[in-house]
Amino acid sequence: MIQRIQTIWFLLIAIFSGLLFWDPYVEFQSVSVWLYSFFSAIGLTVFLSILSVFLYKNRPLQIKIAYGIFILLLLSCFIMVTVFEQNHGGCIVMGNSMLIPPVAYFLIAIIFDILAIRAVKKDEKLVRSLDRLR
Repeated sequence: MIQRIQTIWFLLIAIFSGLLFWDPYVEFQSVSVWLYSFFSAIGLTVFLSILSVFLYKNRPLQIKIAYGIFILLLLSCFIMVTVFEQNHGGCIVMGNSMLIPPVAYFLIAIIFDILAIRAVKKDEKLVRSLDRLR
């Protein structure tokens, strides 16, 4: 389990997604549906990435979960940027640097997710090739 590189990638996804819970830059002006959906998507991302570490024997399910993590990361990043734009009326590029660290966490987690997907697919390909030799 720990010998496989995708285990490290999934744990790093959990760490960088978990950082968004305690990031001082991630704040919403009022409690709304967006806040609940954002934190539930992040919590589900952390849970699924830790769960996928323990699903090392079921690689096709691990790939599906990794794609789900990718979609959740994109969705929660979209929610954060949209709510930030509505609350502050600014743009990320135009000088509001408050949004850059959380977006960087999302981008790093997305990169780690892509690396995890590639590693799991590589393992699956290796196992299938070894099954053909038998």
